[in-house]
Amino acid sequence: MHLYLVGEIIGYVGRFLSTNDIEGYSLENIKFYIIQFTLLTICPNFFNAAVYSQYGRFLYVYGTSKEKINEFNVFGKKLQPTLMSFILIFIDFLCIFIQGAGGNILREADSKTQFDIGNGVYIGGIALQCFSMTCFTFLFTKLMYNIHVKQRLVFIRERDVFHIYGEDLRSYSPVGTFFLPWKWPRVIRSISLQELAQYTSNDQPTTIPIEVLSNTQANMFKIYPIVLLIAFAFAILRCFYRLFEIAIGGWGGYLMTHEAFLIGLDFVPMSIGAVITVIFSEGIVFGKIGLKVAKRVKFEHYDNRSPRKRLAYDLKQMFSSYDDTIVTPVIKPTDEKVSFKVSRDHF
Repeated sequence: MHLYLVGEIIGYVGRFLSTNDIEGYSLENIKFYIIQFTLLTICPNFFNAAVYSQYGRFLYVYGTSKEKINEFNVFGKKLQPTLMSFILIFIDFLCIFIQGAGGNILREADSKTQFDIGNGVYIGGIALQCFSMTCFTFLFTKLMYNIHVKQRLVFIRERDVFHIYGEDLRSYSPVGTFFLPWKWPRVIRSISLQELAQYTSNDQPTTIPIEVLSNTQANMFKIYPIVLLIAFAFAILRCFYRLFEIAIGGWGGYLMTHEAFLIGLDFVPMSIGAVITVIFSEGIVFGKIGLKVAKRVKFEHYDNRSPRKRLAYDLKQMFSSYDDTIVTPVIKPTDEKVSFKVSRDHF
């Protein structure tokens, strides 16, 4: 995130300095233009990388055992969070490479055919990045659904306790409700994660110990997933703006030559996203103890493997057909809600 912030500041300063007589192609202005173009293209990828890492963070915060992690993970055991983040970051920088290749073809083009090829390659790089960012948004939303909605529905359905938590929940499919987000709050209010924790076989908590958080941290912890998605939505908006800027307007087109679009669809969205992620930084939201818990769960999930061996483990899991995960939930025979009091209610 620090690389992103510093790079964006330098990039926009370069943009400002390059606006003076840029059509005159003075050497000084060309250098400033190259600086701003390079940094404003590359640095947002560091922002994306910071957001991509939060998928695994949430998985280790809520999935306090290996079984829960594999249950919550969108891809189960096949694609672990470390490898997923690596793939997404690799795609982001692959997009930069493709854009660079397209830019190089454009620079060397001496015919309309070569220009069109370079332009198509450049647009393809941006389009691929828009696609990968949209896919991550879907995956992160599905992760939050698995944690906050699906596990509640599965629990109520398996125990057949609709008479306790609401007969209307019978029509809520654990799979189909994902596509009905307006129904999610009803499910979340039906039973707390603390109650669910009482029915696990080993009394594992369902999240970090919220009682160690301050009131402010607890409130931030509740809305952090939504806030993170909002910040990332601004980054997606900026990426699609860059796509339309070249694909529709073209080089030297209306969108590229009018600063209002750059400010409103690039500078403002990325600035808002940066402010949001700084205010809701994981150190503030989770606290030291929360981060330590997540780190411990991560190490236990990987059986204390080193970072290099974790990647090898993830690759092995991806191509392995053997499932060694054994989930043995224990359901206590009671038809009453569990009384479980904590200092602050949370999701």
